[in-house]
Amino acid sequence: MAEFQGVGGGVVARFRGVNGGVVARFCGADGGVYAQFEGPGGGIFLDLVVLCYEVMAIQSSKIAIPFRPLLGQLIDCLNFPKPVYGFIDRDRNNACVRIRTECGKSEFVFFGGEANTVEESQERAAQKAVQKLMNQFGVRVNDFTSDRARMYQLCSKLFKHKVVELCSEKGIVMPGAQKVLGKKPSGDVVHVTIDFVGFLGAVVTRTGAEVSPLETIWVENLGFVSWLTVSCPHNGGEMECIYSDACPELADARQKAAKRTIHYLVTKYNLEIIDANYGAILEKHVACSALKRRFYQLKEHLTAREENFATDECLTPTSERFRIPEIGLPPAAPVKRRSVTALDAASSSTVRVVEPLVSGIPELEIVWKRAKFV
Repeated sequence: MAEFQGVGGGVVARFRGVNGGVVARFCGADGGVYAQFEGPGGGIFLDLVVLCYEVMAIQSSKIAIPFRPLLGQLIDCLNFPKPVYGFIDRDRNNACVRIRTECGKSEFVFFGGEANTVEESQERAAQKAVQKLMNQFGVRVNDFTSDRARMYQLCSKLFKHKVVELCSEKGIVMPGAQKVLGKKPSGDVVHVTIDFVGFLGAVVTRTGAEVSPLETIWVENLGFVSWLTVSCPHNGGEMECIYSDACPELADARQKAAKRTIHYLVTKYNLEIIDANYGAILEKHVACSALKRRFYQLKEHLTAREENFATDECLTPTSERFRIPEIGLPPAAPVKRRSVTALDAASSSTVRVVEPLVSGIPELEIVWKRAKFV
């Protein structure tokens, strides 16, 4: 009814019908995929040749730090006896780790579960033990996730100060303004720091990047400076030189250079690091994003309000209560026409009058003559 073969790229799958006729045949030879479908009586009614494309397998984007060395650091910090690794089922690579407290009365057992290798199961058990000890005894581990947590916390504090500054500029009083800007929050004490130099080798192996050995030099009046070079073949092979700050201790310089190199490779190869604090920054991320969104909403609201005030100052109010009452004036008197006299007519005329203006009245003529000769 069904037959599967895989010899030298020949027939890898064959399905037969009721009468023994081949209903479907899938072949893979020379990298090509050949599909053949036969109908009743053996007649081929569909013949397909599908080209085979080489597809690169997408690797997982997560990489975990070594938890067994970190567990040893936590045990030393708490002054507990050394952890003891054992097996639940050796045949299935099911390992466990036992941890006793300082007094020896309490014991914790963590199981790694079945895995492909014993080391993988032990790493799972050590990861569970690390997270339990951190929560149970308040041990703080400095790793990549803790750096992001401090970044989110500092970002939130900066936005809060910006809100206070913006409200102060607009004359709005904000009580309880924070006055101290610290890079680390108060009470954030680091007890254990992961080994960045040791983890760098795992990241380089995973990414396939070309990384030079870690070098260190002493700089007079500054301290130790470590550096290395990195080339990423998938990105054209351009070389990057990554170096640390000047540190008084050689080990600190090496750790800082390795940490910066890991950050660079994680960004270039889009990796996600699973460390001791993995998954513990979601709340800080959400709080920082919400504060950022509210700040820009407030800024936009205040800007819009100022624009409305500026527009209102340039316009005359048109509502009924702002109108000036009109004063009632009496109607204007009609314009009287001026009567035209003989004198006005004579003065306005261009025709010269020879006859005397006054005649027939002897008294006025005598007065006129006297006034003329005086």
